[in-house]
Amino acid sequence: MTFSFSEKLITVVLFLLLISCNNNSKYSKKTDYFSNYLKKTFDKEIPDTKTFFFILPNSCPGCVKSIQESLERFATNENIIAITSYAGATPKNFPSERYWRDTGRALDKLNLGLGGTGLIITEKKEITGIIALSPENLDSVLTIVR
Repeated sequence: MTFSFSEKLITVVLFLLLISCNNNSKYSKKTDYFSNYLKKTFDKEIPDTKTFFFILPNSCPGCVKSIQESLERFATNENIIAITSYAGATPKNFPSERYWRDTGRALDKLNLGLGGTGLIITEKKEITGIIALSPENLDSVLTIVR
């Protein structure tokens, strides 16, 4: 039995579609990685509710301070969590139970494609967005969490 070119092409396309359907989320591997980090470091899980994780590694103290100042405006938003390995001061008006300090600095090695400070958006225990933060885009990104 021989297959025509069009039958072979259809078979290949169907195979590729099947493989791509198995990838539940664009961020499935990063979700697993981040979930493992949260469990190991804080004994926490990614929540079901929409949550904004501000990632503040020790790599850029000026960036961290800028974001910390912005976080103070969102002290009442319970869907915001800051994770930092920065040893500096905690934001004055931001609740300490939502300001997680990674004293082992595993955050500095966390490879989620941020390259420094960033925002990880989660919902239903999955990452739904990852945004690298910079002084240039901070104000526009903060409009997402309002």
